[in-house]
Amino acid sequence: MTAQVGTGILGYAHGIRFFVRVENEEVPVARLDWGGSGNKANRARFDLSGKGCSAVLNWHAFSSFVASHFAYTLTRIDLACDLLDGQYTVEDCASWYSAGDFNAGGRMPRHSLVGDWLSPHHGRTFEVGRRANGKMLRAYEKGRQLGDPSSLWTRFEIEFRNIDRDLSLDMLIDCDRYFVGAYKCLERVIASAPQKVPTHQREGEISLQKLIHHAREAYGKCIHVMRLHMSDADTLSFLTVNGVPARLEKAAVAGFFDKDFLQCERTRNANERYRL
Repeated sequence: MTAQVGTGILGYAHGIRFFVRVENEEVPVARLDWGGSGNKANRARFDLSGKGCSAVLNWHAFSSFVASHFAYTLTRIDLACDLLDGQYTVEDCASWYSAGDFNAGGRMPRHSLVGDWLSPHHGRTFEVGRRANGKMLRAYEKGRQLGDPSSLWTRFEIEFRNIDRDLSLDMLIDCDRYFVGAYKCLERVIASAPQKVPTHQREGEISLQKLIHHAREAYGKCIHVMRLHMSDADTLSFLTVNGVPARLEKAAVAGFFDKDFLQCERTRNANERYRL
C-alpha cells in the first residue's frame, strides 16, 4: 500500500490518500482528512472505497476497533449485491417498481432511468428513492459499465446516508439483513431476514408542530377565556377528544415533541396568559 499526502477536502486542512497496486495500476482504496478551523479542528473524516472494503478480512474486528477508539458518526454506507449471471436485471427492478413492490408506508418512492435504455449497450441504471432522503437503490449493468456490451453482470446497490436516520456499525456486519430491509422486494435477491434502519420521525414532528400552531392561532384566545372561568383540568377535559389526527396516524406521537419548540411555546404562553 502507498500513501499520498496533500490538502484535505470538504473543509479539512490535511489529507492522505491510500492506494494499492492492481495489475500495475495504483487504485485508490481509502482517504483520511483531518484538522482545520471551526468544528473541523478536532475532527477527522475517513472514507473507505468499495475496493478498500473488499480488503477488510474481519468486519467484526474493524467495528470493535472503531467503537472502542473513536467518538464516531457514520455518514454513508453502501451495501451491494453482485449478480454475475444476471439472475435479476435492471428490467426486473423496473417491473417490480411498476407492480408497486417498492411501496413504503402507502407511498411509492421516486424513480429515474439513467443510461442508454432505448439502445442498450454501455449500461443502464434504474434508481429508486432519492439521495437527499437518505436511502436510494441503484440497479445497474456493471459489466456493460466496465466495457463488455454482452455482460449479464448486474449490481443492486443501496446507498444509506445519515439523513433522518442513524447508521450503525452493525450494518457493516449484518450486511444482508440491512440490504434486504431497505425494500421488501429485495428478499428475492438475497435470502435473508430483513433489518430496517430506524428513521427519525421528523415528518410527524413537523406535522404536530403545525397543528399546534394552527390550534393556537384559531382558538388560543377562546381557551384563555375558558381558563378564566374554570380550572385548567376542566378546560382540558372539555377540549379533549380521544383519537389521533389523521395526518399523524402512521407515526408514534410520543416522539414528536421537539424540546426547543415546547420550551418556546411555554415561554410564549406564560407571557400572554393574561392578555385578551
